Amino acid sequence: MTHPRATEHHRTTEHHRTYRFLTRAPLAEPPLPSGGPQPRTAGPLPARESRAAPRGPSHAGCSPARRTPPPGTDPQARRFTEAALRLVLEVLDHRRQPPQLRAVLTPAMVDVVAALARRTLTGPRPGAATLQRLHLHPTGPDAAEVFGTYARGGRVLAIAGRVERTPGGSEGQAGWRITSLQVG
Repeated sequence: MTHPRATEHHRTTEHHRTYRFLTRAPLAEPPLPSGGPQPRTAGPLPARESRAAPRGPSHAGCSPARRTPPPGTDPQARRFTEAALRLVLEVLDHRRQPPQLRAVLTPAMVDVVAALARRTLTGPRPGAATLQRLHLHPTGPDAAEVFGTYARGGRVLAIAGRVERTPGGSEGQAGWRITSLQVG
């Protein structure tokens, strides 16, 4: 049962308040060359104006897929990163042992992934993790930021990190290594 005062208050305030939350963005673009369409002035949006941008006949409603990696991306770094992240996900799923990551992760990162794998032992497992997308953003000739998505049990989760090219160390393992990692 509804309280009489609440119903009365709702009726009196329902018709007296009008809210407008959207306003036009301020003009920040330089003036267009003569002959082009004139920019709109700043101010509140008219009640029935469409907020969607008009689409030309060449636009299919989605962005074109990029077929080539961005300039400056080392193809060897991409192949390494994809294989290494798949290994990491397999360790987190308990399909591989953490020591198998020594060739692709720094020693500190092997310990972190091993701790994450121990933490996820309890409870039902929602399924195997599968890497879906992977993107590399070069930050220099010997380093790149990595970000991507993986799926597990019907959910899409994020994974990110940094890969760096390492010179041959005491173990003689030169090549790429994951130096930081964030698993969502």
